[in-house]
Amino acid sequence: MVVKSAGIILNGSETDITPKDDYIIVADAGIRHAEKLKIDIIIGDFDSINKEVLTSCALEMVTFNSDKNETDGELALRFAIKKGYKRINIYSALGGRTDHLMGNLALLSLASDLGAVAAIRDTNETIFFAKEKAYFQVPANTYISIVPFNGNALIESSLNLKYPLNNLELASTNTLGISNIALDSKVGFEIKKGRVLIFINSKKVEVDEII
Repeated sequence: MVVKSAGIILNGSETDITPKDDYIIVADAGIRHAEKLKIDIIIGDFDSINKEVLTSCALEMVTFNSDKNETDGELALRFAIKKGYKRINIYSALGGRTDHLMGNLALLSLASDLGAVAAIRDTNETIFFAKEKAYFQVPANTYISIVPFNGNALIESSLNLKYPLNNLELASTNTLGISNIALDSKVGFEIKKGRVLIFINSKKVEVDEII
């Protein structure tokens, strides 16, 4: 079964990836990265961009009060999941303000808590979140870093990684999980305890299973 995906375009650094998702959401000033795309909806408070520009290039616009608790990226993510999308790709999420970057990484965890799988996709990097298992296909010799999220994580087993992760605890206070290497095209691991962010040094990543 083909799983439809939603693409969310944020206002970070520009990437060379053209979204191929079934539904395209632009978060506020992310419109600057969507000039040549067919946009389905634009979401945000629009405090940093001319609304006339927005209405000329989207089928629909949802406006929020600028005095809000969520970032435009979070609003876009929640909107996509509410519409039923379980696979979400986030673009232009890196670069720019560091606090926004940290918030964008947290969106991957939020998506998981809401029953979806989200990925940040950039020119030279793909980032996922997992709390049970992660199996994916990448070019051999790709660097893969597994970083504990919100506490320590215990990796139960791994597949085709140069440095095996067998009952290995990754602490949030050290760098033990950085720069592993894919020995084959299919790699993965299972998590016994905790949550992790997975940084893959490639944009050529196909997901087999991530929970």
